[in-house]
Amino acid sequence: MMYIRGLGHVSAMAGGNHLPEEVMVPSGPVHTSIEPEYQDYINGRLLRRMARIIKMSVAASSMAIADASVAQLDAIITGTSLGCSEDTHEFLKSLIADNETLLSPTAFIKSTHNTIGGQIALMGNYNCYNMTYAHRSFSFESALLDGVLQLNEGASHVLVGGIDEITEVTTKLLQRQGCIEGTANPKAPKGGEGAAFLLLGSEAHQDNYAVLNKVTICNDADAALALSTFLQHLPVQLVLTGANSPIEFRARYSKPLNAVLPNAAKGYYKPLCGEYHTSAGLASLLAALMLKNNHVPAWSVISGEVPQTLSSVLIYNRNEKDGHSFIHLSKC
Repeated sequence: MMYIRGLGHVSAMAGGNHLPEEVMVPSGPVHTSIEPEYQDYINGRLLRRMARIIKMSVAASSMAIADASVAQLDAIITGTSLGCSEDTHEFLKSLIADNETLLSPTAFIKSTHNTIGGQIALMGNYNCYNMTYAHRSFSFESALLDGVLQLNEGASHVLVGGIDEITEVTTKLLQRQGCIEGTANPKAPKGGEGAAFLLLGSEAHQDNYAVLNKVTICNDADAALALSTFLQHLPVQLVLTGANSPIEFRARYSKPLNAVLPNAAKGYYKPLCGEYHTSAGLASLLAALMLKNNHVPAWSVISGEVPQTLSSVLIYNRNEKDGHSFIHLSKC
């Protein structure tokens, strides 16, 4: 079996690994992360030279490793759609300003997607399998699938994370395209960002949060068929969807869910963190906390009634271009 042993995050969710009872709605168009005191996780000399997304990732991964109380890792697997956006922007700005001459390679080197996993390994002196996935809306799910493969091949402790940042430049671009709240589309969802890490283990332990039963990505046009095929006798009491509002839930998720899981409670998590590509990482963290604490905050439920004893959660994410993803967790 595969277990979630440790959790760590830097996101708009305050209070460490505790389920928030209320959602703080930002006054602006994005949910920005509530950042910790990075000096608690990163040496001050190194901190000054780190990009913000690296700080978030190193801190969140350190939280997960400490939470699991493990000394060594067998794999570090990260998923990020946009990578180190801030450094990418800086490189492109210098490219334009200097007319493509006398360019420093530093910003380009720091902007690559695998910088995150590499920095985590360097900071912790982890000499192990290290892989990064950049698969748009399903970057985290791709990383999680690789984590499952590593555990099936004999690994004991695997760190899996989903990370994306939102910057001033990406905010303007997303607003211009109407993807997040702005002049072009005032009714669009708020943008978001976050770094969420899970420490996966292969052994039963009293401190485990949840059992990771199954994860998949598919592009089947028939969502109900894909869902029923995925579940195959797996019980589901609560579905956490990637909807950003009850309106989007009814438009994208309600039909297949009502067809396959008419009696399960339905909910969402994006009011907490906003819209970003690897938010399924935070959803997995929230689901693990719900199962461990046997508690589901009222704000996260759209329809149905959550049972008094919660034993199984399905995370259902979908994108019209990329397809569907399903993650099934259950109580230890």
